[in-house]
Amino acid sequence: FLSTHEQLPLLTSGLGEMVQYPCGPSLFTSVAAKIIPLSLMTMMGFLASVISALVAVTVYLLGRRLLERYSDEKTITDAVALVSAFMVFSVPVYFLDQYCGNFYYSMIFGELLVLLAILALMNVETGNRSWIYIFIIATMGIIFTYTLYIIIPVSALVLFAFLNPDKIRALIDRVTVVSCILVA
Repeated sequence: FLSTHEQLPLLTSGLGEMVQYPCGPSLFTSVAAKIIPLSLMTMMGFLASVISALVAVTVYLLGRRLLERYSDEKTITDAVALVSAFMVFSVPVYFLDQYCGNFYYSMIFGELLVLLAILALMNVETGNRSWIYIFIIATMGIIFTYTLYIIIPVSALVLFAFLNPDKIRALIDRVTVVSCILVA
């Protein structure tokens, strides 16, 4: 619909519940398919594959980051972090069906942004200031992918602020405050 009509669908367009989902991934796919001369379905399949791979890589990085705190053995850390990526795809039937059955396109993009926001927050903890902007951008992106997921990074931020009040005070400046207000 976005590709053909170049506008968002009306509630009376006959698309049913799809009209109520955030249109970010669909709009991105439509624009990408016009820029790169691929059919819309081919572009969607390609982007879904890339996003799924990025989800696995992000889970791996999260696993590595978590295991850095508990293990001195690098080989064990690598092995467990690598295995952790498959947890996203294998445990709950809902998520497995998301990739293989119903194919919730916007949810795949939302998952990536949630995982990226959590990874960013974990790196903020080490004092790397640029990650706070990655957290803000990823959290804002969730609004346009799968809005329900916004609860996860916001809860993580509240917990982080509660557990690390000194680090939050060190990160507060005008740009960060304005960015957080925009996210809110």
